[in-house]
Amino acid sequence: MAIYLGGRTALDIWRRASLGLCAMPISCTCTSLVDSAASSRELVAAVQSLLLAGAIPDEGGCHRDLEPRTQLPGVVQRCARPFELLVDHKNKSHRMRGAKVRVCRSTLPSGSLFRIPNTDVRLASPELIFLQLGNGRALLPKIELGMELCGSYVRGDLAPQGQTELEHGERGRVPRLDAGCEGRPSLTNVARLHEFLNESKGMHGIVASRRALRWVLDGARSPRESALHLALNLPSKLGGYGMGTPLLNHPLDLGAGMRAGSCIADLAYPKERVVVEYDGFAPHGGRRLESGEVVFDADKVLDDKDRWSRIQAAGWKLVVFCGRDTTSFPRFDTKARQLASCLGKDAWDDGPETTRARDRLRKWLFDPRRQQL
Repeated sequence: MAIYLGGRTALDIWRRASLGLCAMPISCTCTSLVDSAASSRELVAAVQSLLLAGAIPDEGGCHRDLEPRTQLPGVVQRCARPFELLVDHKNKSHRMRGAKVRVCRSTLPSGSLFRIPNTDVRLASPELIFLQLGNGRALLPKIELGMELCGSYVRGDLAPQGQTELEHGERGRVPRLDAGCEGRPSLTNVARLHEFLNESKGMHGIVASRRALRWVLDGARSPRESALHLALNLPSKLGGYGMGTPLLNHPLDLGAGMRAGSCIADLAYPKERVVVEYDGFAPHGGRRLESGEVVFDADKVLDDKDRWSRIQAAGWKLVVFCGRDTTSFPRFDTKARQLASCLGKDAWDDGPETTRARDRLRKWLFDPRRQQL
């Protein structure tokens, strides 16, 4: 019998692995859950091996010497969330303290499962996690999850220490949304998610996953970039401005010349030759961390201004959003209208319902205190 982990538990392990806190899971050919287990004894043994492998955080090393006979509550109650177990039949689904059992069909699409090195534990793939999580009435958390999985940053509790810069918001100084930014390879991409969903017909969450995937893009480098993309490009019925589909972190060829060369644009609309930049903290803002303190970096400011002048000199229109723009609807709306003008979008829905929906979406996307997947 084997333990299979899915949902939020699997997502947290992938996040740790992508930050180098444990070994990256290894792809396995297994596509079946027929030997899945959901007993206290097996889970305790799995928790012990996961702790030793660094796949889950060890609170002060207090669990490393546990015997498999140890009662489950004493082992897992210190964990922040229940362990999400995957089983293939409802007969294996029963209540356990510290665990949540999810029934999944016994045969899964190829690439659904990975093995955690130095353990006998199997792990849901990023594609299966996307299918499993965020299937409530709200679509936005699932879109955000897709952006993270296809991007190069980590959200949530694993934000590296020190990256908690404060900025001025509507209610004073608040933690930055970019606190979880960290350069790392993407865990999947939009093409792989499409392929996986095509092989997952009939599985729970397929309808919501396909709908959410319409708005997921590859290549975001920070939560801010994802939030800016969604606020600007989701349709008005979801609270966005419906600007279109940009390319994220798109390389621009600025032509020949001493000050030309190439650079990376946060959001680019190549057909209209329009660039949107976010002027913030990491990865290329005017401030940086030094010994855990946020300090002003004059070189970064000059580099940004030089890059923006070269973009405009090459014939691209430029719209720059800053942190203050995201904390005020009038400021954000003004910049969005500027972008719409650059993109040649004349029609504009100014109805009160649309305005309220856009303000709600902006507040939700740029609120660093809200709960995330």
